[in-house]
Amino acid sequence: MKNRKSLSSFLKLMLIALPLLFLFCVESNAQTRWTFPSETNPKTLSANTTFQNGNTYNGNNGGAIYITGQNVILNASGNYNLTFNNNSAQIGGAIYIEGNGSLLINLPNNTVTFTNNTATRNGSDRGGGAIFAMGTASSITIRANRLIFDNNENPYAQGWTGGGAVRLRDGAKMYIYAATVIFNNNKSAQDGPFALVTEGSIMEFGTSVSSAQFSNGYGSLGSAFYINFDNSRFNFYGKKAYFLNNTSYDQRGVFFIYSGNNIVFDLDASAHVGGGNLVFFKNYSAAHGAIIHSNSGSGHIFNFTNQTIDATSNTAKNNGGIIAAYSGATIRFTNSTSVFTGNTAELGGIIYLGNASAKVIFNYGSIEFINNLSSLGTSVGNIALISGSMEISNISRMIARGNKAGYGGFLYLPNLTFNFTGSIVELTSNTAFTGYGGGLYFTGSVASFKG
Repeated sequence: MKNRKSLSSFLKLMLIALPLLFLFCVESNAQTRWTFPSETNPKTLSANTTFQNGNTYNGNNGGAIYITGQNVILNASGNYNLTFNNNSAQIGGAIYIEGNGSLLINLPNNTVTFTNNTATRNGSDRGGGAIFAMGTASSITIRANRLIFDNNENPYAQGWTGGGAVRLRDGAKMYIYAATVIFNNNKSAQDGPFALVTEGSIMEFGTSVSSAQFSNGYGSLGSAFYINFDNSRFNFYGKKAYFLNNTSYDQRGVFFIYSGNNIVFDLDASAHVGGGNLVFFKNYSAAHGAIIHSNSGSGHIFNFTNQTIDATSNTAKNNGGIIAAYSGATIRFTNSTSVFTGNTAELGGIIYLGNASAKVIFNYGSIEFINNLSSLGTSVGNIALISGSMEISNISRMIARGNKAGYGGFLYLPNLTFNFTGSIVELTSNTAFTGYGGGLYFTGSVASFKG
């Protein structure tokens, strides 16, 4: 009798479980590695699809997808999600593209996720924990409702190895069109935990991006994006972006250029009614420029256009709590509302310019510098213009309040010219805690303020 009851309970359980098991099998499709051009193309997902635990032990690249010399299209027949989880390869832990190949992931209503993927090769010019693409005609385009890169990694530090999530080189391009974008907890032992973009490559976030979060990046050179060598670009044309708690344990900032000419960062929200929003919060550089560090070369352009910028509690151990420029860099804020609050560095709690060709320009909009700290006793200004120039023009309002430095609590200007034109200027409660110039410290310089 007891056995009959047990059997009856078992059968009831199976009647419940079997339909659920069948549903799971229909709705989830586990894939093995695809190599192109060997595979059929285009591909169409007919279920939620996961590439998981792919590992190219034989030394091949691309743990889940390998493409050479073919334009691959990946669609879906319904609202199906695509996931790359725990794949690894020497280069391009999940996806590898070369030979002028391309990949279009066309899932505009669904979620594409890259998580726990790893690039395993220790050598120069490697990397791409999730994605690696190389070649002037090589590209990857992702259209999705949500795009997530989480916990991908490049664990080795040698040469130009990096891109915990993405590595683009030799003119490769990546275009992202997703309403929500999340890069979180990606790591690189060398360059750029979110992306390393070099040799004329382009990484672009389109106007369809409503919200992007770049958080908890952890890398050596650059805490988020490392752009290098001639003519490389980073474009962000989305509505909102949040850069939160990213760390460079060696040196450099969220946006880092090491060398090269004609390199552009373009963050332009002109396509959006009311402009865009950029938030930089608690980012850290173990050396210079917690947000922007331009190291060497010329023609480095950083454009912030039609933005509301909130940069709060960012820290550089040495110079430039927000910006450090040692190259021929131009950092331009146009028609933007910029608020810099509680940022810290030993020299230049906000801005440090150390090259005669370096420029910071604020044109139209408004600026607030509040409670920033240049911490050394011998420090000079929260805006430390050791060399280079700064121009503030057509500003509706500039407020500098509660900033502290050893000399020149707000602005330090040696043998340079500083020009301001605008409607309202408020300089209050700034402190020189060692020497002179609570608000402004000039030595052999000329300053002009015009309303």
